[in-house]
Parts: sequence; structure tokens; C-alpha cells
Amino acid sequence: MAKNIIIIDANDRDIVQRADIDMNSRMNLISFMISRNMDIGERFKQYEDEYQKSFLAFEAAKANIANKYLKDFGATTWSLNYENCELTYEQQ
Repeated sequence: MAKNIIIIDANDRDIVQRADIDMNSRMNLISFMISRNMDIGERFKQYEDEYQKSFLAFEAAKANIANKYLKDFGATTWSLNYENCELTYEQQ
């Protein structure tokens, strides 16, 4: 499989990165609460709902990147380097 690189627009990268950070921060908060046996009650439900929304936003942002930059290339896998906006993908 050949590896290819596309430099994407920084604004597109920012949207995906922001959604990724948002999702992971909520996941980390939930994991921390569970690992510390905190009284999670109603707060946990709120954080879980926020996590689900942020997960969906991250997935939508990734789908947007794939549709915008990769739909004509038949990419089988891809990754985005947030630091330099490099979208690396493989195709058969």
C-alpha cells in the first residue's frame, strides 16, 4: 500500500483537533470519577451526555475531513497530524 500526504487547511484541522480534545477531556473526567469511587449520581449522567455529544462531534469532524479531502482517492486508512496539518493516507 502506498502512503500519501495532503496538507489540509488549518481551520479544518482546528475543528477536528478541538472536537478530539473536547471528547477526550470528558472521557478523562469520567474515568477519573469512576477510578476515585466518587459519588457520581446525577453529575455522571450529565458528563456522560456531554461525552456522547462530543464523541459524535468528533466523528462528524473526522467524516468531514474524509469527505472533503479523501473521497476521490480510495483511502483505506488515514491519520491527521495536528502539528503540521499533514493528512497521511493509504490506498490500495
